[in-house]
Amino acid sequence: MRKLFFVLLVFTQVSFSQTYSLNKVTATNPNEINFVKHTFYEIGFNTTYKLPAWTFYSLTKEHLALANLDRKGSFVKDPLLNAEQAKSADYSGSGFDKGHLVPCEDMSFSGKAMHETFYYSNCVPQTIELNRGLWKVLEDLSRHWGKEYGEVIIISGPVFEINQKKLGEGEIPIPNSFYKIILRHESQTYKALSFILPNTTAPIHEVKNYVCSVDSIEKITSLNFFSELPDHLEVQFESVYNLSDWDFDHHHIHHVSSGGIGNDRTTKSIATQCKALTKKGKRCANKTTSPTSYCGTHQKK
Repeated sequence: MRKLFFVLLVFTQVSFSQTYSLNKVTATNPNEINFVKHTFYEIGFNTTYKLPAWTFYSLTKEHLALANLDRKGSFVKDPLLNAEQAKSADYSGSGFDKGHLVPCEDMSFSGKAMHETFYYSNCVPQTIELNRGLWKVLEDLSRHWGKEYGEVIIISGPVFEINQKKLGEGEIPIPNSFYKIILRHESQTYKALSFILPNTTAPIHEVKNYVCSVDSIEKITSLNFFSELPDHLEVQFESVYNLSDWDFDHHHIHHVSSGGIGNDRTTKSIATQCKALTKKGKRCANKTTSPTSYCGTHQKK
């Protein structure tokens, strides 16, 4: 099958992503992919599944130093995407979060950049436990690495599978898992760390337990990342990884026996919306700090 290359983001600032065309992806199903370029990130949107197949952006120390805007926005249709997208009604009462692939916090250096993260082309159905737990932890780690190493490339997306459950009238597939690839340049070579995280309500363990190779993500997604790098450079980081190359020490993560993720400054103490459904089938509006994400009225016995 002939493969098609999608040209992704060209950054205005000088960055290691310009050394080679890191931002090119080869898809085995190119006819299903619509390419969308926003100001600071890009999307390969799968028109069959009505979800992004991948998002790509550069997270730099300079942007993170300016990232101080308060979170603001609500999801709307992507005006640049000429394809069917999810709607608010698809998520209403479903018990699933509208999960960002490109976090709005990473784009909080600019009102426009933050606004563009609230497009349904950047939105995926995630369980509360993943979106506010391990996914949030990994986003925080990515920001730490962006500050520490100066720049990291981040690619995220869902893993599509046959006979997935569907969400709402739009029949939006509910992925069983999500991937994230983080790449940095160091000493004339590249270092990558990748993760596959389950979209599950089961107890979540330490983030290191979900580390994998870039090759393993390519195999289950049928995507070829960094496809224009010379082969000898791809081999250096796609088939192997080394946890000691990445600093995890700043963010101690521990398992909470009641079924959630806790850390010093996120999910354990922040009030979130109860995940229970009312008799009318709508999401309970109560807030709770319980690690089970149920309010007192709906607390599971």
